[in-house]
Amino acid sequence: MDYSTASPATEGPPPASSSFGVRSCSPEYAKTPRGILKIAQMLCSLLTFALSFGWSHYGGGWLTFVAIMGFIKAVTWFVLHLFNAIPDVIFNYFIEVIGYCIWTIFFFVSGIVAVVHGPHLSVAGAAAFFAFVCMIVFGADAAFQLLDLRSAWKARNDRRQMQTKTTSSSGDETHYTSSSPSLPLSVSLSLSLSLSLSLSLFRFFRAKRSK
Repeated sequence: MDYSTASPATEGPPPASSSFGVRSCSPEYAKTPRGILKIAQMLCSLLTFALSFGWSHYGGGWLTFVAIMGFIKAVTWFVLHLFNAIPDVIFNYFIEVIGYCIWTIFFFVSGIVAVVHGPHLSVAGAAAFFAFVCMIVFGADAAFQLLDLRSAWKARNDRRQMQTKTTSSSGDETHYTSSSPSLPLSVSLSLSLSLSLSLSLFRFFRAKRSK
């Protein structure tokens, strides 16, 4: 995504190559709402991890895992966007938005766990606060990504509609064959994989807690 040349009127990124690789560095990305949100995600996740580190009982292990993985996720996506290393294809939008939605839910659950066990530990209250802050900034970023996904999906359908425009050989009558807005198979597989991973993590930590 080239944020240095993108028009302010367009939320979605301009068309680019579909292959991975650093195309250019856009320091302006750090000043955009999405860049600021990712910086906030890194800071809040790191603070949550620092408060929950070493707190292995009362759900502390789960909170530590969510915080450190959230930090790694925020750093990774920030660097990829900063250097325009993400191909502008629909599948990549789905990967990012699904990951952020999942981690928004994870931080919400972690915050509740910290609140429930707050009376047992002095740092649980602070950890719960930053977990909910992480939930907000990750959720806001997911909302931005959904807007980008909607714009990219609309642009994709418009391009397909233009490509499938045919002219009748018997006259000047022009008709359009609109493409179906159904989800591609790769997106359906990614949704299924994300759901399976979430259920597996939930069962793992529930079994660990019951022991």
